[in-house]
Amino acid sequence: MLPKIKAFIQPKMLVGILINWIIPIILVALLKMLHFSDASALLLSALIPVIYTLEESIRKHKLDPMGSISVIAFAISLLVAFFSHGNGLLIKIFVPSIYLIIGLILIGSFLVKKPFLMKLITKANRTLATRAHAHPEWVKRIDTLGTLIFGVILVVHSALQIWLAFNTSTVTYVWGGRLLTLATMVICGLAAFITMRHNKRTLSK
Repeated sequence: MLPKIKAFIQPKMLVGILINWIIPIILVALLKMLHFSDASALLLSALIPVIYTLEESIRKHKLDPMGSISVIAFAISLLVAFFSHGNGLLIKIFVPSIYLIIGLILIGSFLVKKPFLMKLITKANRTLATRAHAHPEWVKRIDTLGTLIFGVILVVHSALQIWLAFNTSTVTYVWGGRLLTLATMVICGLAAFITMRHNKRTLSK
């Protein structure tokens, strides 16, 4: 069991956790103790993961999807800070609001029986696209269920983040948001595992 744990927990993963989770939380707390504004504390703490992502991307000549999301979210936050004259609350709720809208769109596409989540995924993954072409019925089932599940998860996650923004301090918002993200990742992983396992026989035919 121990070797398996060691194989799973790689140094790169620990560095990622440190850069993307622990340091931003500590930095926000320190900046708020030094009486920085909410906007300044949020943007400065978010800058460290973005710099790390860009450095990794330049070194590998490739920007991964999650890294792209973090960079885009930071760019949006900068624009919001500029046009709102440093409104910390607006910075907190703007990106979660976008995710909330995306989640509602996914749920809406499920309700009108035109789910599209798998179409997006297969466009980004050639291997999966090949398998999807060979098993259209499997794709249809996964697409329908996955669109609904992912849409609901996005809506709940975003709504809770917005609630944190209105009802907690900036420090609590940051670490609470990290915990929410972790919980969301675990739930998405479990949902994907259960769905894929349920349809494994169809995929292997």
